[in-house]
Amino acid sequence: AIERGQLSPREARNLRAELRDAQRVEWRYRRDGRLTSYERADLDQRFDRVQALLRMERRDQDYGYGYGYRR
Repeated sequence: AIERGQLSPREARNLRAELRDAQRVEWRYRRDGRLTSYERADLDQRFDRVQALLRMERRDQDYGYGYGYRR
């Protein structure tokens, strides 16, 4: 998405951080070899959030550096 101009470098960095956080939580939950229904629901919600943020950032018309760059 960065290469296609759909995400600014800052947006990509923020999304990667969100994804890393969700992956870290997943790792903690899986340490004991199983997921409870609460943990599964929490992970679903976290990964859904990352996906929603990605969709939102791709559509927000920030074209990267230059014209329209708002950050």
